[in-house]
Amino acid sequence: MSRKPNPDRVTQILEAATAVFAQAGLEAARMDDIAAAAGVSKGALYLYFKNKDALIIALGEQIFSHELAGYREALNVFGSIRERLQALTRAVISDHDRFRQLQPLLYEFFALSQRYPQAHQILQTFFDQSVGILKQVVEDGIARGEIRATDPLQAALALGAQVDGLLLWQPYHPATVDLEAQINFGFELVLKALQ
Repeated sequence: MSRKPNPDRVTQILEAATAVFAQAGLEAARMDDIAAAAGVSKGALYLYFKNKDALIIALGEQIFSHELAGYREALNVFGSIRERLQALTRAVISDHDRFRQLQPLLYEFFALSQRYPQAHQILQTFFDQSVGILKQVVEDGIARGEIRATDPLQAALALGAQVDGLLLWQPYHPATVDLEAQINFGFELVLKALQ
């Protein structure tokens, strides 16, 4: 009879992997280093994750699931479309601050998604669900007469592009890209175009 995975041990390993990957990068990080950082034997590590790719996929899944939960929570608040988008901005900034050390890892994960179907699926799920959430916010804004009738999917894509584009640009020029101010500015531009 096989034992059920210990969720606390999985969390412990993922936290250790986060630190090792953030320091060494995905390619250079070794399973030996992750096992040592987690305080487990290499054999125990392989009981939970069959290889480094499985560990990377699990970590990506955890990060993007957390971000989606933040999107849902922020956009399910009661209020105008503007208030809901401002709540989204706050959630994005909070996640950005929380996962700042993982930024290089996230860029590597995007690159991995071109080679690994599992990583691609995680990002596709994140894209589909985050755009779906934004689409619902747009539809609500149209139904309440806050914005004119428009294609909700196209508006959702424009709003999502504001966030994702700025998150990609910000590390290259942090003095110029004030994330919170710029995301809110971009949202305002889209909202004004839709009024």
